[in-house]
Amino acid sequence: SAITKKSYEEIQREFEGRGYGDFKTAVGETVAEELRPIREEYNRLMADKAYLESCYRDGAQKARTISQRTLDKVMTEKLFDLDSYCTRFSASVLSCEPASKNGMQGFAVKLDRTCFFPEGGGQPADTGCLQAGGQSAQVLYTYEQEEAILHLCDQPLPVGSTVEGVLNFDRRFANMQIHSGEHILSGLILKELGLHNVGFHMGHENNTIDLDGEISAEQVRTLEEKVNALICQNHPVFVSYPSA
Repeated sequence: SAITKKSYEEIQREFEGRGYGDFKTAVGETVAEELRPIREEYNRLMADKAYLESCYRDGAQKARTISQRTLDKVMTEKLFDLDSYCTRFSASVLSCEPASKNGMQGFAVKLDRTCFFPEGGGQPADTGCLQAGGQSAQVLYTYEQEEAILHLCDQPLPVGSTVEGVLNFDRRFANMQIHSGEHILSGLILKELGLHNVGFHMGHENNTIDLDGEISAEQVRTLEEKVNALICQNHPVFVSYPSA
């Protein structure tokens, strides 16, 4: 009735005195004829391989665009917060895009987890390498973007692949020692002289501390002796996160 636009009464009269087989055949033929344009269009599209491939490509690109919005919001698990001495780890590649940072060209690789420390708090970025199968990419620079940590690599890495990260720990350990020493020195300056650390920078050759006051050369020598004495006492270092 919905296809032929005939009323129930008209259909009843048409098949009055005829068997169910006739009715079933008529229904099948009517439905087949109604679906014929759809079937013909389906066959035409299936025969057009170039068109189908373009649909696959366009669909894949749309899916990547939509999924990338979610990936961009993913927070990188910061393994260095859990273990400062972690030097190797496995992770999944979430994204890889051409990028430039600090005058360097490369590929910004986002992982779901990392032990590479991004530049921040005065401490330089970690370097090392990321290995995926037989492919190896050097990590030239590490930086934070929103809640994600990006690794500027000299080579692209396949999205979805599993990589093994290897940290340049000699560089990291030197930075850890210098940064910890800065905290000891800043704390002692505050305790002894009442001056505050208002800026800190770790360079390749020199490290600087900015204070909100002046100190003399004699005070510098005295502070150096006291800091070295504290370091020799080998006090444990605790890492904690205030709840509020």
